[in-house]
Amino acid sequence: MEIMRIIISGLIGGIFHLDNAQFGQFFISRPAFIGVLMGSLNGCPVQGAIMGILIELIYSDFLPLGEIVPPNGLIAASIAVLLYSHAFQNISLAFFIGIFAGSLYSKVEFVLRQKRSAWNAKMEMEINENRFKINRWIIKALIMESVIASGFIIFFSLIFKIAVKFCDFSRVVPVTDLAFSLVPWIVLTALILKFKKQVTRYRPQAAGHRQQKKQANNATNKRAA
Repeated sequence: MEIMRIIISGLIGGIFHLDNAQFGQFFISRPAFIGVLMGSLNGCPVQGAIMGILIELIYSDFLPLGEIVPPNGLIAASIAVLLYSHAFQNISLAFFIGIFAGSLYSKVEFVLRQKRSAWNAKMEMEINENRFKINRWIIKALIMESVIASGFIIFFSLIFKIAVKFCDFSRVVPVTDLAFSLVPWIVLTALILKFKKQVTRYRPQAAGHRQQKKQANNATNKRAA
């Protein structure tokens, strides 16, 4: 029953993963939403919401610029919830393994991007031969993304579900519990500093605009006089 839930959750995660960039972009692939969804499906909605929101805050500072592939929040939240529900029953350990999984999947996504880039030559050849069918390539890309994301979630979760029977993770739990208790404070501090930096950067610009406007008004008044 637990294995079936992991498989079903992984398949759902793979479908919602398409919202990241390939289809829709309705923000239903965000960790905060996925955490609640996966938690509700696996009997731990509160823990799912906590982990999803924290992952959302941690990953919010990563931007997909250039060749940088940010960690995958959906993968992280999905695996964290599944590990909490079906393997560890410890939120801190499941959370940090989920964070690791999300970062690891960014390497997988980088390889997938290279794979899709290799399709360009084939598509160009089909266009020159007047037999190009864009729908076939779109469907192929969507299926590949969904299947690999689902497979990663299922495989990663099952690996740790099996590993917990043979390995003693209790030794690292005190460390992960301490680190997890500090995560909200670290994240909030980082957000406050980031906000403060943006405000500090905005103030000189706003002051400069006001000074320019004042000078323009003074010049206008002098010409009018």
